[in-house]
Amino acid sequence: MGYSVSKLTTAAECDSLLDIVNEQKNELAFSLNSSQREQSHFAKNARETASELQKVIAQIATCETLLETLTDETEREDQITKKMRLELRKRSLDGRQKSIGSNALILKEIELSQTEKSLAEVNAAIEAIEARKAEF
Repeated sequence: MGYSVSKLTTAAECDSLLDIVNEQKNELAFSLNSSQREQSHFAKNARETASELQKVIAQIATCETLLETLTDETEREDQITKKMRLELRKRSLDGRQKSIGSNALILKEIELSQTEKSLAEVNAAIEAIEARKAEF
C-alpha cells in the first residue's frame, strides 16, 4: 500500500510518526511471538488429545465386548462402572478437542497469519517514513 508520506514536512514529524509506528511494530512482534507459542501448544495438545481419545474409544469397545461375555454380576457391575467412567472421559476429551484441539489450532493459525501480514505492513510504513525523512 502506498502511504501519503509526502504530507510529512519535517524530519521531526517523521520522527514523531516513527515513534508511534515502531510502538505498533513492537506490540505486533510481541503478539506474533505469543501466537507462535500458542500455536505450538495447540498443535501439541491436538495431537495428545486425539491420541488419548482413540485409546479411550478402544477401551470402551473392550468393555462392551467384556460385558457381552461376563456372567458374574459383580464383574459385570465393575465393567459397567468402568465403561461409564470411560464414556465420561470420552465426553471430556471431545470437549477438550473442540476447545484446544484442531479447531483452536486452525483459528490460531488464522490469527498468526493476520498478525504476520500486519507486521509486514507496519514494516513497509516504517521504510516509507524513513525514506521520506532521508529527504530532509
